[in-house]
Amino acid sequence: MLGLALAVSCFGAACAVDTADGDDRLDPAYAPDEARGRTGKADKLGSCEPGQCGGKGTGQCWCDEKCVQYGDCCSNVNAVCSLGPNACATDEDCASGWCGWASDDVTRTCKPFSQLGESCQGFVVPSARNKCDPSLECQFSEPTYDVPGTCQPASCDPNMICTQATTCVDGALYPTGCGPANCDEPIGICFVPPPPPPPAPTCNNMCGGPAVDKLCFCDSVCSYYGDCCDDYADHCE
Repeated sequence: MLGLALAVSCFGAACAVDTADGDDRLDPAYAPDEARGRTGKADKLGSCEPGQCGGKGTGQCWCDEKCVQYGDCCSNVNAVCSLGPNACATDEDCASGWCGWASDDVTRTCKPFSQLGESCQGFVVPSARNKCDPSLECQFSEPTYDVPGTCQPASCDPNMICTQATTCVDGALYPTGCGPANCDEPIGICFVPPPPPPPAPTCNNMCGGPAVDKLCFCDSVCSYYGDCCDDYADHCE
């Protein structure tokens, strides 16, 4: 049992709690840095209200400058508390561009969209990562995405109406009959049969000379040279 002396002072309906030994762990807004982290979809996110700036918001989000670093900002932190010039917590905080990491890889800032031919995404430090303008898409020259791609015109139409049927396109399985044309992501891999072999050269209507493409011959001396077509005897003898 902690032997802490508490002093409680009330003014009207509000009470302030102080600890005699200066321990701030009893402060409702206190949370050690190691206990904070990026909020998930299942978290009760909450919001920032006037008077909560610099501390914890309602739910499981925060309204202080550190929330950008930990990824636990309330969605309205910039509107209510103003994190500073060009600072942001989400893309919605940026009048133009998107919310990315600043050069210190700690704070987040509004960054302009990459334009046609400029770099995007890739396995790079957060501050070097870029996002394409919404009218473009990031295309990669190799499948591992280790190096940044380039912003190129979108190669698919997200508004395309398509039948719902699994479709095999270039070895990838898609959930609709349009394959990747309507921007669907592949849901697996599929077997693509090899193309049929080209038809064998024939002596049909070619007796006395070479077969098509001169791959074999249909003349009287082909037996001597050993280059008769397989059906020479059927058509020319």
